[in-house]
Amino acid sequence: MISILTSTYNNEQYIREFLESVLNQTYTDWELILIDDGSTDNTREIVESYSDPRIRYIYKEHTNLPDSLNVGYDYCKGDYIARADADDIMMPDRLQFQWDFMESHPDIDMSATAAIYLDMTKKHKHNIIVGSYIGHVKPEDAFRSTCLWHGSWIVRASTWKRDKIYYDTEYYCGQDFEYMLNCIVHGWKLYNCGKYKGMYRRIHENCIVKRFVKERYDKYNIARNKYKQYEIFKSF
Repeated sequence: MISILTSTYNNEQYIREFLESVLNQTYTDWELILIDDGSTDNTREIVESYSDPRIRYIYKEHTNLPDSLNVGYDYCKGDYIARADADDIMMPDRLQFQWDFMESHPDIDMSATAAIYLDMTKKHKHNIIVGSYIGHVKPEDAFRSTCLWHGSWIVRASTWKRDKIYYDTEYYCGQDFEYMLNCIVHGWKLYNCGKYKGMYRRIHENCIVKRFVKERYDKYNIARNKYKQYEIFKSF
């Protein structure tokens, strides 16, 4: 089984389309762990209009994305934990593709796919591929930038249970960069498949990437300073 780990905050405009993309997956042995980070819009009503028992809705007081994902980790029961964002769209074969890849590559602890930018009206697909890096993630590449699209990560649950790597909640933005460096320090093998299996909607006012442009790069530098003490990153 795959546990889909998602956090949402005031995404009523996009949450239904996201849920439909989950329900339309060709791989059907999944559970959706949907953490509502204190939404004040109609998110709850929309989610609860779906009766599928595989959708698990958990409401909490508003904090931030990394804290919500940490809460969600403890609810996941699957063999794999797949990240997804509630304002994005998954291609119908995303879960099947990633299940097959991870099953056939037992040495990989976390992998990711690519995505195409999508504007908020879905009328135009930007000719931009996010996460087009293909192959094993080298420490020097990870230290420079986030080379794995966060919204497509899939983690081997046995690896996560062994190391219990949670997000650093100080990184209200850029948390994926810090998390990836932490995984490498713990010896995880990371891989990007390159094939696009999602549509990445980051052109709307409520998205973290748009709200915290400068802060995100500041957090990247803070994370680099945090992890350059480790031998694996000292030469970069």
